[in-house]
Amino acid sequence: MSGQLLETETLTACPVCQGTTLSVVEEVGDSYIPLLVLWRCGHCGMIFLSPRLTLPAVIAVENESTVYSLTADEAEQRVTGDLATMAAYLGSFVRSGGRRWLDIGCNRGLLLEAARRLGWQPVGVEIATEPAQHARQQYGLTVYASLAELGQEGLFDMITAWHVLEHTTDPVDFLRTAASKLARGGVLALQVPAYEFRDEFERREQLGSLLCTVHNFYFTRDSLADVLKRTGLHTLSIGADPQSLLLTAICSKQPPQLTWRQRLRSLLRI
Repeated sequence: MSGQLLETETLTACPVCQGTTLSVVEEVGDSYIPLLVLWRCGHCGMIFLSPRLTLPAVIAVENESTVYSLTADEAEQRVTGDLATMAAYLGSFVRSGGRRWLDIGCNRGLLLEAARRLGWQPVGVEIATEPAQHARQQYGLTVYASLAELGQEGLFDMITAWHVLEHTTDPVDFLRTAASKLARGGVLALQVPAYEFRDEFERREQLGSLLCTVHNFYFTRDSLADVLKRTGLHTLSIGADPQSLLLTAICSKQPPQLTWRQRLRSLLRI
């Protein structure tokens, strides 16, 4: 499909705050649309893509992707290796007492399979039809095409959205919808590329991992924190890693529990 121009839509206001004071950050050539144009909102600081692909065009591009096309041995190594470690780490934040895990943007289901082997009950959401079918066939996972299709699935103790938020059309609405599926004491964890490391992406010759057709938003730590605040979620942890060039946030519907020292300092306002 590379070289074939796809359907786009043009934005006239910031998708986060609806501000109309916009300025161009940079322009980059692309194979799916004539030019990637990144805009910064003068009100909230969000950096976003416009024109951007329509949802059917995004699905077409994602179905073509081979990023997670692994051999059976490679997939098993990931499930039992770094993904098992990640699942155990993220699970340590959960205080709800349940074991239901929702992975939004689950792709081929590797993280959910790692979670299941640790005793979690996995459910996935994946808009791209090809990887979703692979997850169903290879691991027997329940995978929905959208959050709206979850229906009577109930609440989840862990919700992950790894490299998903930058693909959404409205990150605030997406996170509010995801948070509505979160059990009390549960955790929502997400990860996105960090735009503040843009120059390092380029130095490593990995700029295409940051600036690409299917990335609608370009987050910094400040803009991600602003989006999370708008959703009403409480941030337990948020950080930008200069090694991985990624932003990771862990959130809850309840404020973080304070130690007795922190509570005392808050009461004394010191």
